[in-house]
Amino acid sequence: MRVIQKVEQRFGAAEGTMLGMICVVIVKAIGALYKIPLCNLLGGYAVGLYQMIFPVFSIMLVLSGSGVPLALTKLISSGYDGKETLKKSLLVFSACGLFFAFVLFFFGKNIAQLQGNIQAEKLYKAISPSVFLVSQIACFRGYFQGKSNLKPTAFSQVIEQVVKCVIGTIAAYFLPVSNVEKAFYACVAVTVSEVFALVYFIVLYIKKLKKESAKKSNIQTNLKKDEQDAFGQKIIPTYKDIFVYVLPLTLTALSLPIAAIGDSFIAINVLKKSFGERATELYGLYGGAVETIIGLPSAALMCFATGVLPKMNKEKNGDLIAFKVTFVLSALCAVFVAIFPSFIVKLLFGGLKNKELLIKMLRVSAINIVMLCLLQTSSAVMLSKGKQKVSCIFTAVGAGFKILLDFLLIPLPKINIFGLIISDFGCYFLALSLNILYIYKVNTVKRKQSYENNADRFGRRLGRSIDKST
Repeated sequence: MRVIQKVEQRFGAAEGTMLGMICVVIVKAIGALYKIPLCNLLGGYAVGLYQMIFPVFSIMLVLSGSGVPLALTKLISSGYDGKETLKKSLLVFSACGLFFAFVLFFFGKNIAQLQGNIQAEKLYKAISPSVFLVSQIACFRGYFQGKSNLKPTAFSQVIEQVVKCVIGTIAAYFLPVSNVEKAFYACVAVTVSEVFALVYFIVLYIKKLKKESAKKSNIQTNLKKDEQDAFGQKIIPTYKDIFVYVLPLTLTALSLPIAAIGDSFIAINVLKKSFGERATELYGLYGGAVETIIGLPSAALMCFATGVLPKMNKEKNGDLIAFKVTFVLSALCAVFVAIFPSFIVKLLFGGLKNKELLIKMLRVSAINIVMLCLLQTSSAVMLSKGKQKVSCIFTAVGAGFKILLDFLLIPLPKINIFGLIISDFGCYFLALSLNILYIYKVNTVKRKQSYENNADRFGRRLGRSIDKST
């Protein structure tokens, strides 16, 4: 812990920044590895049902409060009263979360029918309370981050993943029920994990209020009356202030979840025409196995993209160094997946059927490891230059291109499920290309300005030296 604190002080980071980065990697790894035993215990069909609900679930989470933590962090750190900001945000976004939780619970059947498998209805009902819980958790995360403390966010994410994985794995392994019912209990595990995270925040917040109250009373006893009236006065935010920050962040976060919804709706409905009920199982191979393997390297390199890059960007050619490191590490992972897919399937997904198809899917999707990791790094570069909105627009363009490719490729008999992998590549490639072109443009403008400034300074120095000589 002392080492982590020293690193934070060295880079001027907020409390818990480095710990938060470590926890993010741990959380991503746990979440990715959780899918491996889940795939083996539930089988392709049940995993397909489980994966079906998450694109819609993700949209509901985004709408009910995805932009809240960052928005509240900005408001509170800018001087707005933390307690009032938290209170008003809880009122607004708890209502939003409750509304979208009801939508999932009461209209889950209709959504499942549109997706092509009515059995997903119970899973929607099981996971619907999570939307309400997450909307409140997001407010607490923003509050503590605004107080320059990232530890609660990091620990709450670990709590969520550990509780979800433990309960979900136990239910899938020990309960004497069908695989579809096991998928239902895996969704229940998600809801229970959010309950634990919310309780953690409530307890932490109450403790913080008690400490602040005691500290405030001690300070006020030593102040004069007029000083007591002025002590602790802060800006009270309006609901408009909160929405001004939250709305843009929410809109920019919608692109990839919408693309994932397109996958779940298009893939299963189209594949059913050729494969019948096996369509859900095929989608389970893609969402539960292929995306898990592709996501592992990107989760590890996300730490590099978010943590190391800001420091490197201050140096000359920092962008180029970042891209080179990302490319080399991601390419090594991609080569391993492309050469040894049989070993990966045998080691991690031995309980699944259609192993030969899964091996082919992994081999084809290996290139997406490189594309996704480079896209993450390019987005981090854009963020460091203050161009995150532009990067989000480019990601949205890539997501729209992915949906178009889904429509065109999945119906083709020789491509079918591989259309999802190809559309992933198209999405990453287009968004990455736009990011790189924009970064090149920004760097070119900066270099030109730097040359002009250097020339002006040289001219002024030369003029002064001439004046002195004359």
